[in-house]
Amino acid sequence: MNEKETQEGRRQLDAAEVSWWYVANDLGRRFLRDAQRNLGTLEVVTDGVWRCHVMRHLVFLVSSVAAPVERDTAPLHLLAEESPETEHELARVIVEEPGLWEMYAPILGTLHANVWTEAKRMARSKKKNVEDYFNLQPLIDTVGVAKVAQAVGVKPLIDELGIDAVVKEIGIEELLAHLTPEQLRELKRRMAQRG
Repeated sequence: MNEKETQEGRRQLDAAEVSWWYVANDLGRRFLRDAQRNLGTLEVVTDGVWRCHVMRHLVFLVSSVAAPVERDTAPLHLLAEESPETEHELARVIVEEPGLWEMYAPILGTLHANVWTEAKRMARSKKKNVEDYFNLQPLIDTVGVAKVAQAVGVKPLIDELGIDAVVKEIGIEELLAHLTPEQLRELKRRMAQRG
């Protein structure tokens, strides 16, 4: 890291200015016992967070499910499997803390369906428009339009957009160019019936 700092014209960092973090879903008693034996005395920072010094570096051990649910730990709880009580508290923090709703609402339903349901309810009670916080473009860029359309289904997608909008977007020429000879005959027959 210091080589890169030097290459970019910045001063090198002292070992005491760099901390190491070990974050896990759940650090059990056996892990903590072994960590204390191998790293030295562990100091409790808060529930679920311990620290010690190794080679002049601060080392933090974080058990995300044991950490308190607050603004700074919300990302840890989003990545962990949580109890219903913790999920309720996480929903409350995400809705009430400035900026968290905007940041996490788009991914909440995917990561934690229960938190999403609870957060939507809380957000609506606080007059937050749930739909305003979704930017689906990153999802579409990642999985592709075909996968999204497949998940939604062609008929529901056309129903939502409206057949007139679909025909206008595609154009009559392209629509006709994609009809099979059988479909074209059926179209001509129906047009003749209409007069």
